[in-house]
Amino acid sequence: MCGRFVQTNAVESIFKRYRFIADHVSTKGPRFNIAPRQPVEVIVREDLETRHESMRWGFVPHWASTDQSGKLLINARGETVAEKPSFKTPFLRHRCLVPASGFYEWKRSGTQKIPYYIGRADEGAVCFAGLWDRWDMQNGSMLHSFSIITTEANALVKPIHDRMPVILHESDEAIWLDTEEHNPEHLQDLLKPYEADLMFAYPVSSVVNRVGHDSVDCLAPGQEQGDLF
Repeated sequence: MCGRFVQTNAVESIFKRYRFIADHVSTKGPRFNIAPRQPVEVIVREDLETRHESMRWGFVPHWASTDQSGKLLINARGETVAEKPSFKTPFLRHRCLVPASGFYEWKRSGTQKIPYYIGRADEGAVCFAGLWDRWDMQNGSMLHSFSIITTEANALVKPIHDRMPVILHESDEAIWLDTEEHNPEHLQDLLKPYEADLMFAYPVSSVVNRVGHDSVDCLAPGQEQGDLF
């Protein structure tokens, strides 16, 4: 799964690539511990326009009777996303890019869970494959929310966790955003593990376990753990 991720200033390169002025990055500053229920800037394409929009992380399908805050759909499994009632329509019509610098995952070690930070080896920003939808809040406003698609872990991530977010190659981002692309098989071909040799992983400080803690020390190497993978 993917339950926390990071947006440092490196994500500005992605927004600039889509000709957006990343004022939301410079104004809010880097985010080192993004968690479910929080607003996140994502990139969508709708009505022939590509734009960035702040959405809640925790997907609510448009047909839901409540906002499902008790059971947030923060992830969608890539293997079944075309079949699940919550995701099958957004999979064809409401896809988004979730810019990130990296993500966290927790490795079980006896009774403990050790947090790891995982990212691209060159420390460049990436885009996770995401899905979004609108939900009528019945008070005159709409809730826009998203979910991150996951896939099986690659060789680097597998010793830590069996799942990882789908990281799209830059050449595949336009296909993912294309609202005219409705071929589920073509889309599903994009939902594969990112190459392990292009990534890094290392254990980090346990301060990241606290959802409210959002500081660069979340990325500090764990004192009791081993070396960089």
